[in-house]
Amino acid sequence: MSVRTNFQILLNKIEAEKRAVLNELDFKDKEDFKEYTDDHKVRDTTKVTIDGKEMKAGDVNKEEKTQLTKEDGSPVDLTKQADVKKYAQAHIKDTTSKIEKLLKSGNKDEAKKVAEKLVKDLNLQQPLYLQEGKENVAKIYVGEKAVKMTGNRTPNVGQKKIVDVLEKTGVKIPVKPGGISRTAMSIQQTTTKRSTGKVKTIKDESGKGRLIKELQVGDRKIRFVADPESSNYEVQKLKLQNIQDGDIEFVDIGDTSTEEGRKEALKQTGDDIEKMFDNIGGYIDEKDTHNKEIIKNCKDKLKKLQDPNLSKEEHQQIMLDLLAETKRKGPNGEKSEFIMMTAYLAESVEVMRHLKDGKETLVPSSGNFKTSDVIPLSSSGEPTPTHVTVDGESSSVEYKEIDGTSVKYDGGGASALPAKHENTIYGKNKTEVTINGKKTKDTKEVVGEIINKYDTYFKGDTEMTDSFYKKEEEEMWSAFKEYYPDVDKEKLKKDIDEKIEKAVNAQIKRLDQDLLEKGEGKEKIIQRMKLYHTSQYMAGMISNHPESGIKQQAFANTDFKQKTKKGQVNIELIEADGINTMSWVGFTPDKGYQINEKGEVKPSNTFSSELKHENPSEKMMKKYKKTNK
Repeated sequence: MSVRTNFQILLNKIEAEKRAVLNELDFKDKEDFKEYTDDHKVRDTTKVTIDGKEMKAGDVNKEEKTQLTKEDGSPVDLTKQADVKKYAQAHIKDTTSKIEKLLKSGNKDEAKKVAEKLVKDLNLQQPLYLQEGKENVAKIYVGEKAVKMTGNRTPNVGQKKIVDVLEKTGVKIPVKPGGISRTAMSIQQTTTKRSTGKVKTIKDESGKGRLIKELQVGDRKIRFVADPESSNYEVQKLKLQNIQDGDIEFVDIGDTSTEEGRKEALKQTGDDIEKMFDNIGGYIDEKDTHNKEIIKNCKDKLKKLQDPNLSKEEHQQIMLDLLAETKRKGPNGEKSEFIMMTAYLAESVEVMRHLKDGKETLVPSSGNFKTSDVIPLSSSGEPTPTHVTVDGESSSVEYKEIDGTSVKYDGGGASALPAKHENTIYGKNKTEVTINGKKTKDTKEVVGEIINKYDTYFKGDTEMTDSFYKKEEEEMWSAFKEYYPDVDKEKLKKDIDEKIEKAVNAQIKRLDQDLLEKGEGKEKIIQRMKLYHTSQYMAGMISNHPESGIKQQAFANTDFKQKTKKGQVNIELIEADGINTMSWVGFTPDKGYQINEKGEVKPSNTFSSELKHENPSEKMMKKYKKTNK
């Protein structure tokens, strides 16, 4: 054997021994390992032991992700609500308890590491609640698909305690994309000051049978009168009946009865919105240049609104552009964090619009005014001012009319139909209609009975049988036929049924399928929801009847209508005063369902309808008009 060969064998032996030594390296912690590797070359494949755990050297500095497992050892699926609720929630609670113990022992650094790992491993997210009344609750989402930790959509105190414990370590759960509270931009949240007043009914001493309501705000007394001799008595009476006696709270934008006061209110409203943009901006990642730009552009527009030389038209256009900016997508399709806030910001825009128009404006924050978000006042033609003495003190009483406005964005939400119905004056039907066993020609009664079917379907213990389904369906379509005898009912019914069934199936697919199996069965749920949507269609179409339907409404609607062309959002303002122009009921069956632990399904919104500016029944009558064959 040559010397060269012997030498090679010796080298191989040394290398083998070296590998054996390296494979048995035992380090107390990562810092010991780092110190060793600074002076020695250690391959990624070298096996080392750190703090009693064996691993490859190349994996030492890689964060190990927690893999949650079930009792049988199978992995927990963070995309499934049932798995998250049972296993992820338990892990989060256990880890939070561990963090609390570390904090109590003074080991904040270790507590922070555990908190960071928990948030990162489970991809925790949370919505951002900025509104008053939600300071002590929170909601936590888990995983890339943001599954609810508790399985419940409602935030609670328990989840807030978890969030608070993590924040004590310096770790914040990131805000879920699109998770900033949509009501943050409501004037109820941006302007937090409140003023109080009182409403009372005044006895009519004239003997005319007038309904008189008096509103006292500070030293001012404002009276509203519904006079039987007036041409708009019925509408005014409905408006006043909507104002409940008792204490009332307003958003305090100052005294807007004077020009100077309106200027101050305009400035305050705009400043308060700007502060909210700044507040929200603090929660938006610096890398999110799109939403940072939206905030900047909105603040620039708010500053422009402060120019006293702007005409009403210029002022209004800037406000509409402000709303459109909150909807704008980025060049690469980036979504706006404010896209769900536009409808609430529209309330402030409506307030500023009336102030710029020179109207005294009140913003109720309690429920006394049922149909109005914003209340601009106008002179009623009554003698003004009048002096009365109350409790020995003399004060001025002014007579005003309520031009209350219900603010909508792009047709508004789904739960508007009941309030609209109660505050609508209808015509009479020519023939008698039977609904819920009652015979009547009164359209208001017919619509009310159909709306009340919601309680039958979802608040009682009505069993869904084939015979019940058939009876309900026949009754509603029979009532429809009495109102629309010239419509091809069978053709219309076929199209409406198809539309409803498609919407029902789409919405049921979005529900937790495991919970769905606990309920009455998918077939029965589908029947229940089809009846519900049919009732909503009937209530809307009978309300919209050109002769027997809506005649006057004791409310006005301002709709900020959105139009998008080539990706550009434009907004126009459309008003319905309830006298000359009406708010028609639109049918929109796809508004979402919710399911409880028992597998019971009901609509997320009580009423699936929205505002329409053109009467849908007229289009329906043309399309489905009976033809003689």
